[in-house]
Amino acid sequence: MEHVRGGDIREHLETEGRLTEREARAAFRQLVSAHQYCHHRGIAHQDLKPANILIDANMTIKLADFGFGKEAKGPKLSTFCSTIYYMAPEILKNQDYNGCKVDVWSLGVTLYKKMTGKVPFRGANFVRQREKILAGNFEVPHVLSRQSKGFFK
Repeated sequence: MEHVRGGDIREHLETEGRLTEREARAAFRQLVSAHQYCHHRGIAHQDLKPANILIDANMTIKLADFGFGKEAKGPKLSTFCSTIYYMAPEILKNQDYNGCKVDVWSLGVTLYKKMTGKVPFRGANFVRQREKILAGNFEVPHVLSRQSKGFFK
């Protein structure tokens, strides 16, 4: 087990605010690499969110908390799991799903959170939250560069 002194991305966002596009790009690149490593070995994380991304003083990330992790080779998964704000539509529809693909959805939501300081879909309760995610409509904040806005469209 390794101790990472920087805490997690959630704490960093709460104390320091949103990441710059350059910081977000560097962290995202590392996060995609970590997921690629897991996915090539047949493991889906299934609970990617800022609280599960540890950082050190140099903003090097470590993916943590594989409590919902599942072997993703073979049949599709059906476990209703993840954190609602980062949950893929397939899970909310109670469909069998590809664990690696739902991780990719969560990667996008996590990137949005890192760059804007908020999640793209926010409802007052579980039902409203579910509706917003399933509708897929969200606003791209004006604070992002044209290039970053294009990434989220």
